Amino acid sequence: MEIRPTTDKDLDVFVDTVHAAFGLFPEPPVEGGGLWWSALEMDRCLLALTADGRPVGTAAAHSFELTLPGGTLVPVSGVTAVGVLPSHRRQGVLSAMVRHQLAELRAGGGVPFRAAGL
Repeated sequence: MEIRPTTDKDLDVFVDTVHAAFGLFPEPPVEGGGLWWSALEMDRCLLALTADGRPVGTAAAHSFELTLPGGTLVPVSGVTAVGVLPSHRRQGVLSAMVRHQLAELRAGGGVPFRAAGL
C-alpha cells in the first residue's frame, strides 16, 4: 500500500473515493467548488492506494488558527474526510493513513505538508 499527498489533478479521484468510503452518492463540486470543496486543500489531502494503484482511502486536513487563553493565535490542522472503502477495512489502511498524517502534521508544526517542506 502507498500513502501519498494529492495534487489538484486528484480532486475527482479523492471526491469519488471519500464518497464511496462514506457510502454516499458522488456529487461533484459545483461551479466554484461550493463551500466544502472550496475549503479543501489538495496539498493537505492523502490517498491510500493499493499496489496496483487503486485508491482505497482518504484523509484531509484544513488549516485554521486556534485562539489560546490570553489571545495567542496558533496555526492548527483540522483532520477531516478520513475514510476507507468497505472492501479494505480492518486491514490497517486507516491506521497507516492516520499515522502518516499525524507524523507529517507534527513534523510541520501543523502547517501545510508542502509548505513545511515535507
